[in-house]
Amino acid sequence: MSCKIPPKYNYVYAVADDYSGTNFGHTEARDGYKTEGSYTVDLPDGRKQTVTYVDNGDGLVAEVTYEGEAQYPEYTPVYPAPPAPYGPPAPYGPPPPYNPPAPYNPPAPAPAEEAVEEVEVEEEEETPAHYTFTYDVSDHYSGVDFDHTETREGYKTDGGYTVKLPDGRKKVVTYTDNGHGLMANVKVTGMITTKPSTYHQP
Repeated sequence: MSCKIPPKYNYVYAVADDYSGTNFGHTEARDGYKTEGSYTVDLPDGRKQTVTYVDNGDGLVAEVTYEGEAQYPEYTPVYPAPPAPYGPPAPYGPPPPYNPPAPYNPPAPAPAEEAVEEVEVEEEEETPAHYTFTYDVSDHYSGVDFDHTETREGYKTDGGYTVKLPDGRKKVVTYTDNGHGLMANVKVTGMITTKPSTYHQP
């Protein structure tokens, strides 16, 4: 006769990269049929999305909240300065009279000095950053499903992450930084299939 041990675990992790602006984390605890957890994601518009959820064995109940205000910087185009106004050329005048240069007198030879050996010091070159990472988390019981990947070569960084939202859709964020600032693209795919019990309008 076998005895089935109910599942029991907990985990927590966080990812923060000031250079690329990536900042998210996740925590979850399960004891038998009860599961509780939450995850946070810094959105490209400056807000923080927090999803808390609980499942007592009778279905997942999630709450989505947002912190901060969305920021959309106004684009200001830069136009080149207009050309200088046209003016007539200066009137012609005769060239100045020619004056021959003074005769050349070579300088007296300098006394001999003791030779000093110069030593060339090689400067250490800075090695550009180079890395790649990827991971994903998928738990069919609780419905948690997200992943993240990023590659950096010197000053160029490319990456993206996906998060399965509580309403059934999937949010996909891709970003790139060529050393001039982070550019992000956010898409939401799929159809709304579930409705959280509590929802706060951002």
